[in-house]
Amino acid sequence: QAFADPVMREAIKQQAVVLGGHAADAARYCGRQGLNAFQQYIQQGPQGVSVLCFVGGLGTTILGAMGVCNFFGS
Repeated sequence: QAFADPVMREAIKQQAVVLGGHAADAARYCGRQGLNAFQQYIQQGPQGVSVLCFVGGLGTTILGAMGVCNFFGS
């Protein structure tokens, strides 16, 4: 019913644009924070790279286990 009214449709459209802008800002902020953390690990030298390798291996192991247990339903 709300989409039938042109005024309401325009208000919903404007609200969606505002929320989309907030989501884009949040994504940009989180992306910068992630990049900064990554750069800090790299600057730590071998110890930082070691942590990154461990986290990558842990993620790969978890995804592999989920695939074996068929969590993805494929």
